[in-house]
Amino acid sequence: MNPIYLSTYFGFNLHDYKRIGDSILIASGSGLMMAIMDAVPRFKYCIDIDNHRNINKRIPNYLTAIDLNCKFSIIAIAGWFSIDNPNMLQQGISKINNAQCITYSGGYKVFPNECISLNDLINKCNANVSA
Repeated sequence: MNPIYLSTYFGFNLHDYKRIGDSILIASGSGLMMAIMDAVPRFKYCIDIDNHRNINKRIPNYLTAIDLNCKFSIIAIAGWFSIDNPNMLQQGISKINNAQCITYSGGYKVFPNECISLNDLINKCNANVSA
């Protein structure tokens, strides 16, 4: 299923980088999002969830829907979460069963098994990329 359609249905503004990729980045903060998108070419799509504070209760169902329907290799979630509450993301992560979920929260230890640094997240996301 088209991730743009699903994102629109749930009310999220999905950015399509229009490049070949098999993964999606969900970030808290546009600067962090753009830095990761520049460093990890496998991400075709990204969302800055800070722009969607009014609908954050939809995040768990959205993550479940993209995991079940979009065949992403990786669903990565990154942010420092100093402003936004990551509770909805935590709930959504627990329902991801098909894609590999890679997370980073700037050392706040918000997610289970999260990367220890931004560089660690970038390296894990770039690992095992099919050319």
